[in-house]
Amino acid sequence: MVTVLCGPLTIHTYAVCLIIGMIVAAMITQRRLGRRGAPPGVVLDIALWAIPLGIVGARIYHVFTHVSDYFYPGANPWNAVAIWDGGNALYGSLIGGALGA
Repeated sequence: MVTVLCGPLTIHTYAVCLIIGMIVAAMITQRRLGRRGAPPGVVLDIALWAIPLGIVGARIYHVFTHVSDYFYPGANPWNAVAIWDGGNALYGSLIGGALGA
């Protein structure tokens, strides 16, 4: 894992790759749907809901499948929302993204 420090901000290479992947996927999908007669910008409208809900769904799924990591006597329940500490689940992102779309 490569990280770049920009003052107080840490940028991880995998995060940059994920963002680039989302942008390229949206561009390819828009081009393909445009050939089939879809209105311009329809993919952006979907992505604005699907991506954030996919991230939230991934975290919720992870927390529900690892309940003992977040909820035990003396635990801070706010750690369940600390997505920056890691913990996302692919199935949750698929469910959340599908609901967003």
